[in-house]
Order: sequence, then structure tokens, then C-alpha cells
Amino acid sequence: MARKRKKEKRVASVDAVGVLERDLKNTALWIGISVIVVAVAATITRVIV
Repeated sequence: MARKRKKEKRVASVDAVGVLERDLKNTALWIGISVIVVAVAATITRVIV
């Protein structure tokens, strides 16, 4: 009985612009999260003091 070959997952080729776009989105996301965290921390310190 012949063995069936496993299907190989196709990985879409990503050009340099796609990689750059993904990195910029990740960076923007982390900058947004850090801005929110700093704003919350500043608000908490004002309320306490």
C-alpha cells in the first residue's frame, strides 16, 4: 500500500513592505498600550495625592 504524502502547509511569501507594515502595526499597538498605562498611572497618583 502506497503511503500518502502529508500536505505541506503553504506559507504566503511576504515581501519587505508587508514585514515593515506588520512591524509598524505591532509598534503602534505597544505605543498605544503604554500611553494608556501611563495615563492610568498618572490618574491614580493624582487621586491618591
